Order: sequence, then structure tokens, then C-alpha cells
Amino acid sequence: MQATSKEDDRRLVVNPRGYTTATEFAAQTIRQHILDGTLADGTPLRQDELAAQLQLSRMPIREALRLLEVEGLVDFQPRKGAIVASLSADDILEIYELRAQLEPYALRLSLPHLSAETLAHAEKLQRDIETHPDPVQTGALNLEFHLTLYSGVERKRTMAFLGSLSLSVDRYLRLLMSQLGYAGKSNKEHRTLLRLCRKGDVDTACDLLRTHLIEGGTALADFVRQRQAGDSQQA
Repeated sequence: MQATSKEDDRRLVVNPRGYTTATEFAAQTIRQHILDGTLADGTPLRQDELAAQLQLSRMPIREALRLLEVEGLVDFQPRKGAIVASLSADDILEIYELRAQLEPYALRLSLPHLSAETLAHAEKLQRDIETHPDPVQTGALNLEFHLTLYSGVERKRTMAFLGSLSLSVDRYLRLLMSQLGYAGKSNKEHRTLLRLCRKGDVDTACDLLRTHLIEGGTALADFVRQRQAGDSQQA
């Protein structure tokens, strides 16, 4: 596999326990290494090399890459095969525009049905977000926080779609949080959102969530635009 943004000889960590299928194991392993930056944007994902590293046949690797393509983490290019997908600033704005439409809708449906235990779990997740030193884990906690608030009603397709949208920008969001100090603003808004949910103030909570997503998407798009401009100048 082509060198990544980290160490040239770094290999994918193989830990197959806890997965029900080889495809699930392959998809989660490759997904995690894309999200934590081990596999950088544009890295070729050669099926034979991945199969050897993960000690699998090529079939589950091929299926895993197709799953990750649906999530927006992998691109298939003619005559080149699979590569780690990169997102433009416009891609990020589009994703956050979708989230800003769908997530307040999901919260509005969910909030009247959220139990005290579920809200307590969301509050614990927020405490973990603020205290966890690892940005990889913080990204996962942030996604779980949002999805927990929408879990009051059964909307499986909506939840799956929202999870996919969030995963596609997660690696960039982690950089924004860790490098530009955006975490403080995000955490403050999360705490306010929780207070509104506790009060049952659906309208204000949905308005805040929409603003939170729009402003976060704009900040992330600006960050990616500046980062990609810097990469172009260095090339």
C-alpha cells in the first residue's frame, strides 16, 4: 500500500475479534484508519495489499470498499481503482445543509419521547467529549451524542443517513476541533442544547441545533478551503 501521511512502514492494525463477518471487520478497520488519518486523502486502496494486511481474501475487501464508497469515504476511479475520498469545501457545505434540514426534524420528532435516562446518557457523552484527550474518540462521541438526541422515535433510514453524513466529514471535523479551537464553541452549544431538551423547549432546541450545524459547516468548509489552498501552494 502506498505511503500514508504518517509513518511509511505503518501497517493496519489487525484485530478481528468481535465482528460477525469478514466484510464488517474489513470495513470497520479501513474506515477507522481513514478517519484517524492513517490512510490519507487520495491514498490508493489496493485490494491485494489490504487482503494481505488484514489476512482476508479479496472478496470481503471488495465488499467493504463498496460499503465505504456509499459512506463517502472511498472513491472508485476508472483504471485506478479505489482511493481514499477527499471532500471539497462545497461538498462539506452540502453535507451540513442536509444535516441542518434533517437533524432538527429528527430532534423535533424525538424530543417528546426522550427518557430521563437517555438525556442523562447524552449528558455523560458530552462530559466525555470535553474531557477525552483523543480526537479520534471525541469524534465518535460527538456522533453518538447527536444520534442519542434523535433516538426517541424509530426512524431507521433517517438515522442511518445522518450517521453516514456525519462519518463522511468526521476526519475534517476532528482537525477543526483540535487545531482551531472550535471545540469550546461546540461544547457550549451542546450544553445549551441539553438544557433546552431537559426543559422540553422543542422550538428553541431545534433552532439552536440548526444554527449549530450551519455555523459548524461554514467553519469547517472555510478550514478545508484554506488547508487545500495551502497544499496546492506546496505542491
